[in-house]
Amino acid sequence: MADNTNCDQESSTTKLKLPISRIRSIMKCAPEISNLSQESVYVITKAAEMFVEYFIREAYDRLPEERGSIIYKELSNAVERDPALRFLSDIVPVKVLAGDYIDTTQK
Repeated sequence: MADNTNCDQESSTTKLKLPISRIRSIMKCAPEISNLSQESVYVITKAAEMFVEYFIREAYDRLPEERGSIIYKELSNAVERDPALRFLSDIVPVKVLAGDYIDTTQK
């Protein structure tokens, strides 16, 4: 009986949507990481894909029916409403109009 472990691993890496070389480059930027195995880069890439999919699904669930595409507002609403995404609140904040901000600071 043939060993299909390597074949399965190779076919699963071709299913990745994010470029594994970019993820490897990002991971190498961390000074505390010296050696990266192929498996660890694959797992991190897959985890990043799953996170993006979750984030987009949360935003899509808040999408008005008349519009067919996600805009920034849905992303920021997902961050605001989902406790698992709140760590992104500094990166994807709710937009505040300049006039509204000035009014709140003057009060």
